[in-house]
Amino acid sequence: GRVFAKYDARTGKRVAQIGDAENVSLVSAFACCPTSPRLALVREQIEIHDTETTDFSDPLHRIALSPTNWVHLSFSPDGSRLLVSDRGDTHIYDTATWTLQQTLRGGNYLAQQLPHSQRVISTDGDRHLKLWDPATVPATAPEILDYEPVEISADGSRVLVVSRSQEPGTAPEARIMDTATGALSPIPLKTGKGMRGFALSQDGAWVAIGDRWADGSQGHDLKLSVFNAGTGELKLSLPTPQVEHVAVTFEPQGRTIASRERKEGGIVIWDIDTGQKRFSQDDDFNVSVFTFSPDGNYLAGGSPDGVVKIWDMRSGRGVIEWQAHDVQEWHAFHVQDNHCMAYSPDGQRLVTGAVDKLVKIWEAKTGRLQSTLIGHGREVQGVGFTPNGKRIISHAQDGSVRIWDPVAGRQVLALTDSLFARQDEWNVALTRDGTRMITLAAATRQYRVWEAASPTQVT
Repeated sequence: GRVFAKYDARTGKRVAQIGDAENVSLVSAFACCPTSPRLALVREQIEIHDTETTDFSDPLHRIALSPTNWVHLSFSPDGSRLLVSDRGDTHIYDTATWTLQQTLRGGNYLAQQLPHSQRVISTDGDRHLKLWDPATVPATAPEILDYEPVEISADGSRVLVVSRSQEPGTAPEARIMDTATGALSPIPLKTGKGMRGFALSQDGAWVAIGDRWADGSQGHDLKLSVFNAGTGELKLSLPTPQVEHVAVTFEPQGRTIASRERKEGGIVIWDIDTGQKRFSQDDDFNVSVFTFSPDGNYLAGGSPDGVVKIWDMRSGRGVIEWQAHDVQEWHAFHVQDNHCMAYSPDGQRLVTGAVDKLVKIWEAKTGRLQSTLIGHGREVQGVGFTPNGKRIISHAQDGSVRIWDPVAGRQVLALTDSLFARQDEWNVALTRDGTRMITLAAATRQYRVWEAASPTQVT
């Protein structure tokens, strides 16, 4: 935009601005300090202002750095550092003295300090991540090259990442990345084929991978594989001729695994200890997204035409179905992943999010609508309850994460990030204590760690 403006959050009234319709503001980036009334912004130089000011003509301090138009600013969670990423380097400034502490050189499009740590995570904007330890001289940064994040563990501590090999005849591989250190598991997980469906068990102990139907293949040797995430050992290999596994998920207890087949859009569930089929869908209900209840006794599925159906896993029969969302264009649910419906921790409620931009809360046993949550500007890509069931978290293609009070049916907090706007695939996970979130984008291979300013906002 042409104008940089400050608003009173209570009234929505504009109280100060730089630039107007005739004069461009030339503010290319800004960041607010989380612990003090300080604002950093970029014009011809980097300027530090008091957030209470209505006059931006006289900054408190100027940093003598001539930035480009692609500069990125971020404060550390404790407010003691300002990170300035420009021309491939990240400069770290002490916010007490505004002196340069250190420069992290090479491959930095943007950078951010991790919560509860002095380490810095950065990306070059081209699918490479670096995790820096500024305590070392010079700062070290192991690169995470050519891996695409596809699934986060329930507590946010692990990310399943997959290489997309460009070499003809070379099969991709999967590894586990530790989000605290950025370290990749030493043993790659390989099936020898292309990979389509992925799942990481809630405890992060098991990985399931479904084969992709390769060009020119008859698909006779496709299979579903389960690996030990720690050792890389193959636990189970299930031959599934001509069946490509579009989406895969573990039952909460990790005893069974469910797969949505590409051909028929049906669900099949296997026991991972015996390899025996526990359930095979015997109706013509076309499943787009699906999820288990916390006790594993029920499976909920959503169809392209917006219908939700519940199956009882003990009897193998459908027990209820209802129209949940309207069809937008050609489908109701975001079909690139499998995160658009989730049970509450007590199994009493089901939350769904869809292409119609709506998040809805249902009574799981009856299908009765309890609340409709309105706020997202583009299709909803994922929904879930916090571990204690007191909040719902949703994310959408508008690049926002929204936190809701399911009882009051109102929004508690909205987080926006331009990195994730218009992303076809991105995902969110919450730590078990509810104080941090991990957000990741598959296409750009970037992820962020968010810390709740107030735990009550999330938990």
